[in-house]
Amino acid sequence: MKKSINFLFISLVSWFVYFFLENSKSINSIIVQIQNSSSSRGFGLYLLFNIVKWTLFIFGTISLMMFLKAIFKKNKN
Repeated sequence: MKKSINFLFISLVSWFVYFFLENSKSINSIIVQIQNSSSSRGFGLYLLFNIVKWTLFIFGTISLMMFLKAIFKKNKN
């Protein structure tokens, strides 16, 4: 049971951080400033930000699937 609670907690935290990054006005304004800058570091930061954001989303989804698998497996036995 503790393992499935951990999967649920990890999933919820990952999704919360992803949606915060996706919908935050201050972070979105920083991203717009990075996109409008002409430096090569701006592109690297933009790329890193998107990689982190999508990694959180994928990690949250996989953790939720593992939680559901653990719950269904427990109910089957």
